[in-house]
Amino acid sequence: MKPQEQTYSKSRRLKNQIKAVVTNPYNIIVLVAIVLLVYLIVLPLLDMITTTFELAQRDLRAVGGTMDDVGTFTLYYWQRLLASELSWTMLIKPLINSLVIGVCVSVCAILLGSILAWLMVRSDLPFKKFFSLAVIIPYMIPSWCKSQAWLSMFKTSRLGGAPGFMASLGLDVPEWLAYGPIAIIIVLTLHYYAYTYLLVSSALDSINSELEEMGEIQGAGKAMILRKITLPLVLPAILSAVILTFSKAIGTFGTINYLGSPVQYYTLSSQLYMNSKSQNTQTAFAMAILMIIIASIAVFVNQKLIGSRKSYATIGGKGGRSTLIGLGKVGKPVITVVLLAFFAVGIIMPIVILILESCMLKEGIYSLENFTLHYWIGDPDPKIMEGMPGIFQNEDFINSLLNSLRLTLVNGVFGTIFGQLLGYITAKGRGKLHGKLRLGLHQGVIAGGLQVADVPGVAVVVLLLRLAAGEDGILAVNDDDMVAAIHMGSEGGLVLAPQQHSGLGGYTAQGLAGGVDDIPFAVNLTGFRHCG
Repeated sequence: MKPQEQTYSKSRRLKNQIKAVVTNPYNIIVLVAIVLLVYLIVLPLLDMITTTFELAQRDLRAVGGTMDDVGTFTLYYWQRLLASELSWTMLIKPLINSLVIGVCVSVCAILLGSILAWLMVRSDLPFKKFFSLAVIIPYMIPSWCKSQAWLSMFKTSRLGGAPGFMASLGLDVPEWLAYGPIAIIIVLTLHYYAYTYLLVSSALDSINSELEEMGEIQGAGKAMILRKITLPLVLPAILSAVILTFSKAIGTFGTINYLGSPVQYYTLSSQLYMNSKSQNTQTAFAMAILMIIIASIAVFVNQKLIGSRKSYATIGGKGGRSTLIGLGKVGKPVITVVLLAFFAVGIIMPIVILILESCMLKEGIYSLENFTLHYWIGDPDPKIMEGMPGIFQNEDFINSLLNSLRLTLVNGVFGTIFGQLLGYITAKGRGKLHGKLRLGLHQGVIAGGLQVADVPGVAVVVLLLRLAAGEDGILAVNDDDMVAAIHMGSEGGLVLAPQQHSGLGGYTAQGLAGGVDDIPFAVNLTGFRHCG
């Protein structure tokens, strides 16, 4: 009987182990997360990679092939992109421009966001409730809207047709301020500093100020305390903000299209868009992969740097105390005025300029005689905007708005649920296996975010449509419906349907999408203006 009892015990123990694995909520959540990540990220990425090595029919003449060679393995697209006479124009120069934009925006946004975070959390700045809300409002304004406002303010008649507000006052605006890298960096910095502010302010708020006070008691100066105590504790948050800002800056397109195209300043995202628009799918996918690789390297470096600073974790048995640092009798009012001016320029001015432009019948003429509400509530007039009615009289606009709200609701609900699942996995997993799993899921999420960021998201949408082709829409949003904007994976925006009219030198409405919160139909207010 003893061998039978031992056999029975092993069998029962195996069943109990299987039951424990199957009924454990953590394991079920891990399985669901892996399936979703594989289907939504890994498969599209693999399809993108394999597509770049498949010969397309339109390129048969370039490689001297026949119809039998369609779909066969080729290095033509990578050779054309990396080692041909077109490499400088197609890749190297745009890549340099992208890196310049990404690095400069990251540095400026990190400095601005960190300073604002320190003022809000650690100083005795007045009106904190107002400032804490106002500081994140610029991110709620789409970057392409800021670009429109920038052009409306600084546009010159030499390149932009109708003059901007400054030029209409008789001021000579230099072209380097109106267009090009300087304008792009300023606009994107005003948009993406919110990443740093949110992350660093949260990190500062969790630090016990007694740590800094102890350093001061030991005779350390404020600079040393900041360098040796505060900065190491918030460094992981700063590095994470760098990754978010850099990856978004190199992938943005709308701002580049508005402020760079008039002076022929192109980035990798610009080249990707132009190749995608001209149906050079393989080349566009190759560019998207290169952008993902660049940002992934930055993520890898970030993980290594954060992982090497584990010794800075703080342990305490009671809640931390935060002691505010005085700004001084002179510093407090000066800093308050500077912040008010900053918010006036970064928040109020873009909104006011866009509203003002939308109420001007003819662009560039700022007078009461030119005032109109036609673009808001006007009836169709063949002499104005090609006969299109105001947005609140336009059925296409209403449908676009409703579709956008539906998609925003769906994305918000499912994005939140999926984020909670990943957060649960990260927090509850234990052991080496779970550590590798958390790292893999984290890298997968980052890669997915980079895939759907701005223009590279076009590739992912195309591939996902291949994987899930069908006629049924999400919440009655069909493939024939006009969609104003979609917030792809909390990382990028993409217009799913071209619109009938265009502005800004003939670029399509799709070409005006370029950020996480893009709403291309708003271009109707200013970009489509035409009076005959």
